[in-house]
Amino acid sequence: MKRFALSLAAALLVLSCRAQPLASGFAASAETARPLAAGAKAPTAILPAQDGADTDLAKVFARKPTVLIFYRGGWCPYCNRHLAALAESELDLVKLGYHVVAISPEPIAKLRATADEHHLRYRLLSDEKALLSRRFGVAYRISAETGTGYASNGITLTHIPDSTDFWLPVPAAFLIDRAGTIKYVYWNADPSIRVSTDDLLAAAQKALEP
Repeated sequence: MKRFALSLAAALLVLSCRAQPLASGFAASAETARPLAAGAKAPTAILPAQDGADTDLAKVFARKPTVLIFYRGGWCPYCNRHLAALAESELDLVKLGYHVVAISPEPIAKLRATADEHHLRYRLLSDEKALLSRRFGVAYRISAETGTGYASNGITLTHIPDSTDFWLPVPAAFLIDRAGTIKYVYWNADPSIRVSTDDLLAAAQKALEP
């Protein structure tokens, strides 16, 4: 009986170690990601912007209502179309009192290239270590083998810290009020599907209602 108990404990320890990467905040796939829902408190972090300046998201959220976007990277055509569409509707969002912030795993240099290429005025932030993406529930794991496949097509993904695997965020849009409460969420495991600017503007207007 004692030997059985020890064997069971060892088996549980192995299972615990295997489960640890997922427990650390990376979903097994885009389909199994579970982004935070409306009503939740928005997590914060200090992340570098495309100009290299550290940005404290607690201060960003407190300053104005925020449109927070998670995108995969400047290599993603769906992301680029979405970022460009946001740029076109940014003035309407600003008139409502919002500012726009977009976050990806890419390093600062890539953020600058994306901002320049699409003439983006809003802030892009780098979350290479998935500090914020994990807290929002949008980060998911990409196997080393799949990451190598991306690399063969000229796409360099970001490594999970202390791992040979990579990660990406599920593309998502959050509306966050000045108290730091999430008022609206849109996400889709299919990276080709994004919230339309019309729907986002309507949700932004509604989120301001008492």
